[in-house]
Amino acid sequence: MDQDDLFPNRGSSSSSTLPDSTSLRSVDTELVKEVLEATDPVDLNHVDKLYFTNLFGMHLKQDQREFASDFEKFNKETLMEERLRSKVSKVLSSQQKSNHRLRVVGSSDTWDQKSDSNSFKTIPLNETEWNENVPIDLEKNFETIQDDVSSVEKGFIPVSKRNFVSEWYHKPKRYNIQRKLKTRNLLNIALGGTIGVGILLSSGKGFSIAGPLGCLIGFMITGMVVLATMLSFCEMVTLLPLCGGVSGVASRFVDDAFGFALGIGYWFSYTIGLPTEIIAATIMLSYYEHLHVPGPSTSAWVVFFIVVIVSINLCDVRVYGEVEYFSTIIKVLALLVLIIFMVVLNAGGVAPSHEYIGFRYWDSSKTNRTEFISNGPFRPTFDLADKGLGSFNGIGGNLGRFCSVLVACVLAAYSYVGTEIVLIAGGESQNPRKAIPAATKVIYWRIIFFYMLAIFVIGLNINSGDPRLLRFYTDGGAPADSQEQQDIQSVMDRNNGNNCHFTLLKWGGFSNGNQSPWIIALQSAGLCSFAAVLNAFLIYFALTAGSSQLYASSRTLYYLSIQGKVPKVFGICSKRGVPYISVLFTGSFSTLAFFAVEQNTVVVFSRYLSICASAGLIVWTGMCLSFIRFYYGLQLRPDIITRNDDNYPYRSPFQPYLAYFGFCMGSILVLSSGFVVFLNGHWSTTFFFTSYGSLILLFARPT
Repeated sequence: MDQDDLFPNRGSSSSSTLPDSTSLRSVDTELVKEVLEATDPVDLNHVDKLYFTNLFGMHLKQDQREFASDFEKFNKETLMEERLRSKVSKVLSSQQKSNHRLRVVGSSDTWDQKSDSNSFKTIPLNETEWNENVPIDLEKNFETIQDDVSSVEKGFIPVSKRNFVSEWYHKPKRYNIQRKLKTRNLLNIALGGTIGVGILLSSGKGFSIAGPLGCLIGFMITGMVVLATMLSFCEMVTLLPLCGGVSGVASRFVDDAFGFALGIGYWFSYTIGLPTEIIAATIMLSYYEHLHVPGPSTSAWVVFFIVVIVSINLCDVRVYGEVEYFSTIIKVLALLVLIIFMVVLNAGGVAPSHEYIGFRYWDSSKTNRTEFISNGPFRPTFDLADKGLGSFNGIGGNLGRFCSVLVACVLAAYSYVGTEIVLIAGGESQNPRKAIPAATKVIYWRIIFFYMLAIFVIGLNINSGDPRLLRFYTDGGAPADSQEQQDIQSVMDRNNGNNCHFTLLKWGGFSNGNQSPWIIALQSAGLCSFAAVLNAFLIYFALTAGSSQLYASSRTLYYLSIQGKVPKVFGICSKRGVPYISVLFTGSFSTLAFFAVEQNTVVVFSRYLSICASAGLIVWTGMCLSFIRFYYGLQLRPDIITRNDDNYPYRSPFQPYLAYFGFCMGSILVLSSGFVVFLNGHWSTTFFFTSYGSLILLFARPT
């Protein structure tokens, strides 16, 4: 790859002569006319992109100015080019129509879809018209992209194409997304934007498979991958805040096809994540028996949730930002109260039992095989078929513990999905180069506090062998015989499961909020009313996470559109800068949540979860690969800017080793996301494709 290909919008490395502000004022109308008429047609492939800056600098014979850095020099030259082009355009627009005078326009401005040339052409001035409203691409830096309508600059366009342009772009005017999010909105999105059922419900799978310590290790490893990805991604989008999201970064620094595949995978992950959150909220409603869910009211609740989520995203982005701001405050306070309460509960400070728990459930010596009670930091064996009877019949020893931690890492990925949404929202922030690094620092606290600490304290207060927790196979069905059912009920009673009245609703092999580890801890302590309130918070968490996922997926589709990777209709925005076509199209996939009406809802939910987790891991791995390419690309172009430059906006630590770690560990987790199907007696075609389907599509090539 040529060095210039790494930074196609940054101009060539050749120095240019830059007129100062005094020289610009001296560029009068007559000089503009003389320079333009003396200029021959040129080939854009062999000239600097700062064409007019170099052209007028040459005529004025000014010495090259000194700048503090190459980055400052480039910014100044870009600003000067914009001013010069504006002045040239005004001179041209003030001239009278003439059949003898010729003017320069870009070939892409002629709308010649059959032309492969990217050179300047000359056409009679009376065959052109001035257009003020043709939009400028987010990354243009005064370049033209062949056949890309969204990137055409302001200027003269052929009269022969006047109707097409005026109808599509002038009537009505074309709009783009707008920078309206405040820094505080971005900080709160980073802190708790997508915290939902992953940490509060699905984490139960990690406990039942790997035990409290195994689950914690799994969340720690995946959290390190997420942190490596976020820091690497943050550095790239801080330097290039309008680079086009996940797809734009991967296209720029790796390969355009790779960027397309990664962008589509990212969009698909969050598009499927939306109905997943709605289904989860519906499942939580079944905790309250008087609501008759599942039943006649299920569809009504699904419709209500869809309308609320889509409506928020159709409003001005400032509305979304404020909703996320206050939602995050509520979620942070709720999680803070829960964590503190779990510490007090563990110390025996909660009525009515005042029972001290400590590390009781981490003590392997308290395991009782005859009563199917198993304690310890890890599960006794790696037993995927366990239904809550001690997990004694699987793979034991170090191999079993390794397998259980590996599964916990993959399960934790679903809980972390959405952490990078703050970097997508950064493109709509008022000051992305300051707001994005500040928001990224908040993610440290999100991972350490809301994930590590939360998993640790809840792991102290529940028995990982409790049959109420989620099992790995959610569609396993009821126990084979009545004796097994009696044994399971006996184990629940020994774990204080009879303190509250609850119903483990058999709904496609899944249940309601009674299977959340947090609710199980409260019910075991006899706090039944508190558990019911917490279930309501779980519903709220799911809805807010669904709103964030619709935001991320719709903006990703918008970026793909303006890059020419999907139909341009998805790039249409309202006057307030909302890509409403992308929002409505992506929001239409929320209707998949109507699977909740049937008894096999949770089977579908499980499949959605696997797809989201594997696609998210692939995206994180791709972002780390993009940063590695970006890092070495900077070293090849020190004339633009270096990471040691004082004007470099943000430097992530431990690079490039951090990105290599994220890439290698992410690749391992992607390849092992469905390894259990290769174990003896556990093959499942459906589970194989939901685990590896995203990876297969990433590398698939059309025949």
